[in-house]
Amino acid sequence: MANEGTAPAHNVHFAEEIPTLIGNLPAGLTLGPGEVVDFMMAGDMVNAIPPMVLVQWDGQEAPVPLRVP
Repeated sequence: MANEGTAPAHNVHFAEEIPTLIGNLPAGLTLGPGEVVDFMMAGDMVNAIPPMVLVQWDGQEAPVPLRVP
């Protein structure tokens, strides 16, 4: 996940539960401009890796869809 904006994004978190997520983002995650953080997902026979995830951060009330490569 990358912050492609020009300002820091504070308290970055997923807007919904992701069954395929391995671990979670650190609580209170802040991403500076251009900063990138890795996260891992693993699908199984019941839960496929989603094509996108919804993310929110302080000041961003509406979830933002991020494509999963």
